[in-house]
Amino acid sequence: MLVLLRAPLSWSFFGEVDPRTTAVVALAMHYLIIVACMQVFDGVQFVANGALRGLSDVRIPTLMTIACYWLVAMPVGYYLAFHCGLRGSGLWLGLLLGLFCSFVLLVLRLRRRFALIFTT
Repeated sequence: MLVLLRAPLSWSFFGEVDPRTTAVVALAMHYLIIVACMQVFDGVQFVANGALRGLSDVRIPTLMTIACYWLVAMPVGYYLAFHCGLRGSGLWLGLLLGLFCSFVLLVLRLRRRFALIFTT
């Protein structure tokens, strides 16, 4: 829905149209595409993290998440934003990559924990 309704969503925050508003809305519409991708990975990693918490597995998933944000998302976002010239999009893409890494690691951890539970 964020992708399909990005124009109405972006325009709903502005009352009048002028050149500055049009530029801001174009930027917001671009960012909403990245945010829509982030929602998928964030939702799954949130559920996987909650399931692991329910299994009393907290320490390792927390360290995984911290590593994904601080060792992947921040450096990649910084590099893309300031060294590749992507600016704001680079920061958002770095966060997207960090969420993706967290998603992968937490789902693999959950899968491993379920395998241990159901094989014993």
